[in-house]
Parts: sequence; structure tokens; C-alpha cells
Amino acid sequence: MLYSAALKQDLSLRVYLPPGYSAGHRYPVVYLMHPYGGDETFWLGILPTQSLLDELLRERRIHPLIVVSPDYRFSFGVNSSPARAISGVTPGRWEDYLIRELIPYIDAYFSTVPNRTGRSVGGISMGGYAALFLGLRHPALFGRIGAHSAALWDGHDDQYTGQRDWLYPSPALRGARDPFSLLQRTPLKTYALFVDVGKSDALQGVNEHFVQKLKRECGNTIFMQKTGGHDLTYWRSQLRQYLMFYGK
Repeated sequence: MLYSAALKQDLSLRVYLPPGYSAGHRYPVVYLMHPYGGDETFWLGILPTQSLLDELLRERRIHPLIVVSPDYRFSFGVNSSPARAISGVTPGRWEDYLIRELIPYIDAYFSTVPNRTGRSVGGISMGGYAALFLGLRHPALFGRIGAHSAALWDGHDDQYTGQRDWLYPSPALRGARDPFSLLQRTPLKTYALFVDVGKSDALQGVNEHFVQKLKRECGNTIFMQKTGGHDLTYWRSQLRQYLMFYGK
């Protein structure tokens, strides 16, 4: 548990430490954001992330790293007002918690590489949106972003329109929160990015559109479309690829 002054509550998180973890060595950290309906157990519990990381380390496919899986409810990772809350979202100062409280806590408590070269953020669905939002909003903090089946909106066949309208109630807030908008003012050449989506996912089109815009500015982008939908079966099938990206 970690107490958040920004949210005035205790919040759960899970942390993976690599075998042989030592305070005398500094480790890169990846923050993995759960999908809508998930919590801190999604990446380190529901998905076999821990056992697969151990396997990849034994195979020397990745470098040792720390994984942090926070619970950020149904917030999309943004700061939002309770006055504007709708059913199915969790308002509050969630960006402040994740950026100003969680990251400093992890860097203070564990032996991390405390800069953008040693810090990644990734997520699935709502977590893919949160990873892009946080990663692109804070280029001084993150050097690597993974967006897996990301919940995005481009105005063409949009899904989850209630959440979209809550996130983007005005042009100003859309400009501050929309990953499409953030692409236009972020130094993309300094990032490594991994975007993937299932071929039968309703979000396939918008993710492909996002990558088309992304690749104009960032050559260090991996984009994968594989057989599958917006579900655990697809994400489990791609987990090895995700972890190899974060463990480079």
C-alpha cells in the first residue's frame, strides 16, 4: 500500500524484483498500467508476467528490471474533477499520484535507474491510453512507451464514446490529454515505442491511424498487428514480445 496525498487514500501496487536483486546495482523500471476493469493484480497475477520475466532472464533475452503495477482504478491516469464524474470512471488527481508520488517513492525505496533512460511505461487498453498520455506528457521521465490495444479516439467509428467525452469535454482538454495531439508537441525522436493491436480488435483502425502519424516523427517505432481480439487470449499470446521490448 502507498498513501496518496493527492487522492487522500491508500492505494495498492505490486512490484516485481528480478532474481538476485541487490541494492548495490541499479535497475531500469517499467510501470505497467492495467486495462479497464483491472487492478494491480492484472500484470502481476492474472498475466504470467513474473514467470515469463524469470524465464527470459534465464535465457538472457532481457536485462534485469523492476516492474511496478499500480492500481489506478478507472481513471485513465488523468487529473479530473469529481464534479464532472460519470458512471464507470474514477475522478481525482491520478496523474499527480502516478507522476509526483508513485515514481519518487519507487526511486527512493528501490535501487533504480532514476532517469528517462531507465524508465518505461506501458499498458493494455485503458492502460495503453494511460501509457501514451503519461509517457508523451512527461518526456523528461520516460524513454520507452508500450501501447497494447490502446483505447484511442480519432473521430472515425469511435468506441467507448462515454469515456471519450469525459476525457475530452473541451478542445483545450483534448489538446492536453489526447495522444494524437501530444504527438505534435513531443520530441518523439528521443523515444522507443511499441504499439500493437489484434487484427479483429474494434480498436485496430484507430491504432493503425495513430502509428501512421507516429512514424512520421519517430523512426524507433515497433508496430505489430497479430491475429486476435481485445481479450486476455490475445494479450497472453503477445506478452513475451512486450517484455522483451521493456527488457532491452
